[in-house]
Amino acid sequence: MNPEKFAKLCEERKSIRKYKKNFPPEKWINDMLYCATCAPSPSNLQPVRFVRLKSDYIKKQIFQIMTETKDNYINTLKQKKNSEDKSSVSPKKIINRINYYFRFSSFMINAPIVFIVGTTRNKSGLIPYLIDAGLAKDNNYKEAELNISLGLAIKAFILQAEAYGLGTCILSAPMAFLPDLNNICQIDNIDLKCFITVGFPDEIPKKTHRKPIDEILRELS
Repeated sequence: MNPEKFAKLCEERKSIRKYKKNFPPEKWINDMLYCATCAPSPSNLQPVRFVRLKSDYIKKQIFQIMTETKDNYINTLKQKKNSEDKSSVSPKKIINRINYYFRFSSFMINAPIVFIVGTTRNKSGLIPYLIDAGLAKDNNYKEAELNISLGLAIKAFILQAEAYGLGTCILSAPMAFLPDLNNICQIDNIDLKCFITVGFPDEIPKKTHRKPIDEILRELS
């Protein structure tokens, strides 16, 4: 592939929250999943799993629980606001943030295609074995290798989608409203970590600011 074209593909990718109603071809979806399988992972464990939500019943359940959890959060904060318990963060600010993230997450229920993405619970790489042997501290390193694999697989997935002219959006915020998502989906062997929506874009998002290279790069000479 032409390097300039690939750079343009990365640059033009935007998170899409509004979709046309028609569904992408299944072959395209399978091609996107295939690209995800090509992503590197520790010891070639390939821990990433995609769960496609086709059931309208489960989607409605998810939205209902998201709404109930959001309302419970807000009611609890309102009670705190009226009590003598004064935290360092204003309850009003937290309520505004909860409403903001809920509003920008709930669209996913009506997206043409919705995946939940997660990782298996197998050990991967070297670090988990060192931690279990008492030779290294955890410091979240166990999850780090799995999450790196997750990110690489998702990146391959969404770039193939972009190449087909599809829009995608990665959402982790809904997980804050879904404390028992595994039970809702009846999945017990995958740590579910985010949602991805897919479809033909029905919006043109504004160009987002990207940090310059000299701000994200350090050189140790």
